[in-house]
Amino acid sequence: MTSDPNLDSITARDDMFVMRLTQIEKKIEAISAANNFYQNPQKINSTDEIDLKELLSIIWRGKISIILITTVFSALSVLYAINLPNVYRANATLVPSSDGETSNLAGLSGKFSGLASLGGVSLPSAQIDKTTIALQKLKSWNFIEEFIVENNIQKEVFAVTGWDKSSGELVIDEDVYDSDTQQWIEIHKTALGNIRGPNSWMLYDRFNDFFSVSRDDATGFISISIEYYSPFIAEEWVSKLISRINSSERHLAIKEAQENINFLESKINHIENFEIRNMFYRLLEEQTKKLMLSSGSKEYVLKVIEQAKIPEVKSSPKRALICIFGALLGVILGIISVLARHFSRRQS
Repeated sequence: MTSDPNLDSITARDDMFVMRLTQIEKKIEAISAANNFYQNPQKINSTDEIDLKELLSIIWRGKISIILITTVFSALSVLYAINLPNVYRANATLVPSSDGETSNLAGLSGKFSGLASLGGVSLPSAQIDKTTIALQKLKSWNFIEEFIVENNIQKEVFAVTGWDKSSGELVIDEDVYDSDTQQWIEIHKTALGNIRGPNSWMLYDRFNDFFSVSRDDATGFISISIEYYSPFIAEEWVSKLISRINSSERHLAIKEAQENINFLESKINHIENFEIRNMFYRLLEEQTKKLMLSSGSKEYVLKVIEQAKIPEVKSSPKRALICIFGALLGVILGIISVLARHFSRRQS
């Protein structure tokens, strides 16, 4: 018995209609549920809703606690600010020193660098910035260590905690350094064993707390500053740092130029090629010029535009800001404490 094709087609259409009707009913139910959520949100999430008026009421009821906490933090911030020592900032503004022999030698190095390197002569390159090298040395561990040792300021760097303005004397931490016996008391554990007083790294690290160097790439101005308890020492250290880096780089340039001159003079008479000998004479002339300019220039690398002055006004601490911050912190912690206590009691 064969099935009627028309009957099968009607049955398939009915099944498809039923399936589509079911999908439509599901969508209508979903839309209805969403409408109920937006129309009656209090019924769904009424227990989790936090009323702003309730929060303000809780804070007002706990105002005594907030005032007490704010008072405590304000008093502590005032005591902390009062006990902080004054710090004075001495600053000097500099620019890179310009010298004619650098550009001349840079031009020669591009033309004769191959021949000069074969001869053992070191020529400056146009890509080498002696100011950048000097600033990097100025911030280096070796330079700072040598500066501290040469000026015998280990005590001032590591053991001083303040400055008495009325007497002009530094305040020494007697738990670290005994002023009467001039001996270090504090013992530090290092990789090389226990030592009395700070080691090289401790001095360098502490000195960096006072010392800063910055360079403005747009203008080329260089700023060297010291922030210290005594304004007189701050100014003294800035001036000595500038003098020492200039002197160090100048002596290095003089030594290098003299070595090149000695080498050129020892080789020039043994060269038969006219062009090479002429190149050596030009190198000798430029090295001699460099030696003369280096010997007569005290500001070899950094030229002082504005000298460091003894500061008359402290740079820090900002005691008013510390007190304001302490009071605000007390208010915030007081509010958090009141709200935390309220909600913890409500949940228990």
